[in-house]
Amino acid sequence: MLNNTLPVSGSTSSVDNNTTDSKDLRQSDTTTLGIPDEGMVDSPSQTRVLGIVVQPRYLSFLPLVVLFCIVVRTQDINHSRRIQASLEHTLRSARHKNLSVLERFGVMDAPEGQGLQPQGMPVGPSAMTTLQRDPAGADQDEQRDPAGALEQPEAAAANGSPPVPEEVTFRVMSYNVWNFDDGKDWESLRLPAVARIIHGAQPVLVGLQELRTRDGDHQGKQLVSQLEALGSRYHFKFAVGMDYGDCQEGLGVLSRYPIEQSKVRRLPLGEGGDINGRICIMAQVTVPGVGPVQFFNTHLSYDSSQQVWNAAEVIKFVEERGFGGPQILVGDMNTLPGKVAPVAVFEHNKTWLSKNKPKRRGKWPSIKWSKLGAPFADAWVAVHPSTVFGGGCDSGSCTFSTMEPKTRCDYVLMRGNVSVRAAEILGQLEGKPGNATPPSDHLAVSVELAAPSGTR
Repeated sequence: MLNNTLPVSGSTSSVDNNTTDSKDLRQSDTTTLGIPDEGMVDSPSQTRVLGIVVQPRYLSFLPLVVLFCIVVRTQDINHSRRIQASLEHTLRSARHKNLSVLERFGVMDAPEGQGLQPQGMPVGPSAMTTLQRDPAGADQDEQRDPAGALEQPEAAAANGSPPVPEEVTFRVMSYNVWNFDDGKDWESLRLPAVARIIHGAQPVLVGLQELRTRDGDHQGKQLVSQLEALGSRYHFKFAVGMDYGDCQEGLGVLSRYPIEQSKVRRLPLGEGGDINGRICIMAQVTVPGVGPVQFFNTHLSYDSSQQVWNAAEVIKFVEERGFGGPQILVGDMNTLPGKVAPVAVFEHNKTWLSKNKPKRRGKWPSIKWSKLGAPFADAWVAVHPSTVFGGGCDSGSCTFSTMEPKTRCDYVLMRGNVSVRAAEILGQLEGKPGNATPPSDHLAVSVELAAPSGTR
């Protein structure tokens, strides 16, 4: 005769007479476990296990039952350990950042009666220089990972998952510095002002237009010395575009990192009134965290018909590089109010060059199409689309002239695996126009770019 309480696998199950008929439950248990009914007695063919009468044909299942119980218990222990590790990881991180536990989980105290509210996180370039994200777009620092795998890229790679790439930002600038025909004003007023503008922006690469040398004085070298006095060290490359005998004018590149390669291309002159020599200079540098970057700087003709020929040759120069990394093109495009050329040539894969013929046919054969493998994008328009309309610009996006900005001559264009984070115009007059000497007749364009770490 068995009691209503049956020990099974080290635990007990009690029959509640208030909810279930006890005889029915006993009959069910007997059917399941091979336990005889109350009216049955032990027989030689039956065996008792832990006080329970079990028929021999069920004994073969006993090891499986014991193994199942061990596995379940082991999983419970491991789950408890994972929970404990997660809490310890969260508390360590909270203490490191001087946060409360609620703040660590993105919750902050709210006024009484309002409950808890999600805590906002700062975003954008002002919040951080590098931002690491997972495929879902969440900040890695906000991921809940008790094992700390997200903080150890090597561990993630060892498990077969590639580490999440970081996003590296760097700043570039285009600045027409207006030569130094004004003599003393350049050395005493304008040179220090230009240096302060560049030093304040801290660009990695700067494209300078209208640099001059005269009687042993080199405007570019003077600027490098002035920047070094402010604490900004730059490598410098200069290329002559026009030689006037006693004076030379050309383009310059400032780079925080060594210039590994440099090339200069002379641009063709179509039919028009501009006889000044036009060039494009390329400097290749390795930006830490990004890899090789090609930086092009040019100053196109002021003649609208000749500008397009200049632009077409720049495109050929860019395409000949066979480069797969980020390419940045800056310069004074001499864009006239209400005109979209020549920048439109850089922003389209294929451009029809109408009414333009080369000035010297023997050197530059006539071409009707300009082909660009991948178009450039206008960095300013990428972040300020409402400030540019047709060939015009509002007062906040025009770069010429400093005294009365009416047109946007100066550009930063880019292509490749690179995007824009911010863009601003620098060099505005600090005092009243009638009483101040401008650093230049152009304003500078400063752009913050972003590229995945190890782009190439």
